[in-house]
Amino acid sequence: MIGFVEYLVQELECKIIIIYNENYLVENDEASKKVLDTYREKVIDREFTFNPTLEEKLDMLLKENPDVELIKEVFHRTRTNNIRIIRKTCWLIDELIPLIKNWEPSLRNQIITNSIILNVAKFDTEFQKHFPIEPDTIPSLIDSSIYKDKMPNEIMHIASKIESLKYSPIEQLDRLIFGAIQISSTITIQSEFIKQGEIRNQQEIKDRIIKKSDDALKDIYELYYNSFADNTEEISNRINTFLNENYLNLDIFQLDKTKSFLSLITEEDIPEYEKALLRNKIDLNLELYSRDLATFQDTLCKYPDLKIFLHEKQTEYRQTLDITTALSRIKGGYNSKLPWWFDENIHHKFLNDCTFQEYVQWLEQEHKDLYSMIQQCLNLHSFASESLKQAICLLAKKNKLNKIRAKFLYEIDIDQ
Repeated sequence: MIGFVEYLVQELECKIIIIYNENYLVENDEASKKVLDTYREKVIDREFTFNPTLEEKLDMLLKENPDVELIKEVFHRTRTNNIRIIRKTCWLIDELIPLIKNWEPSLRNQIITNSIILNVAKFDTEFQKHFPIEPDTIPSLIDSSIYKDKMPNEIMHIASKIESLKYSPIEQLDRLIFGAIQISSTITIQSEFIKQGEIRNQQEIKDRIIKKSDDALKDIYELYYNSFADNTEEISNRINTFLNENYLNLDIFQLDKTKSFLSLITEEDIPEYEKALLRNKIDLNLELYSRDLATFQDTLCKYPDLKIFLHEKQTEYRQTLDITTALSRIKGGYNSKLPWWFDENIHHKFLNDCTFQEYVQWLEQEHKDLYSMIQQCLNLHSFASESLKQAICLLAKKNKLNKIRAKFLYEIDIDQ
């Protein structure tokens, strides 16, 4: 090859550029190395080494990316220097950023961090040397079943490695990102990713508000704990200022704690804040934390008009129900999409109150999952089950096809 290059240069007056990886050549082909060492001075006039640093590669690829500093930090932690892997990872981030642009900064940063680590763990063999972590185990870190065959010291080793990378599991979002990495596309995950992300983002907002409130209260409590000075007036003023600015963002536990503290030192009460907070949480269906539930019931008893308001909201919610919705929500469990104040038996009560004729009308409509919903309702063994069974019998008497459906799909034989 070198001889051919020399011929082109000397005889045909060609300008030749030779691009090669000398390290690879040295490791894999001693004969080529020997030829190169012998003739490079005679044939090659000028040599340049192209070996950009990680910083230079990132500056070239990221350019105006607003998250450039965060991305650089993560790549430095993963010790990734392969430009192909970096480019592939940046493409993934570019596709994710429009989906997360309005989310909380803490959530955005963690998603970017996790997506880099997941992508690098999947494709970078150098990463796997420094961090012996199987890529498939990272998004499943919270699932202890993956460690069933591992010793405790191995589990601690894996956990410490991941912690050093500042990877923090985001449950379903990580699984969706890792699924997209495996098929090199985020198109298929967009809808579910946004859905799961919005749920997580709302939680991040609540956590931020609570932390901010906790920090402000901590500063107030320090006036009490850190001195025997008579600063009652200052404490009272700061509590009232805090409540004026934050009371609608507090959880009930925080408000109750603040109220108890204020009444202890000044004998003041704050019913206007308490009542407004309760009404706001009922009116906007704001989620309650578990520590609030008992306090809410006790506090609500002091305000009869709020109890009436809550009953009106429950009635309003009930009016939005139909048989299909009630069955699907019983099947799906009581998740955060439902009002926190609803009676856990409200769907069962609704189904029991539906008339025999309403079930007939429901059966005559077309439903994609009708078979499974009917089975579900019959298995409730309630008034709803009996009403539905009677409705099926009535329709089975109308024609032969319905009779066959009743007998062979639901084991309801009208001849018996």
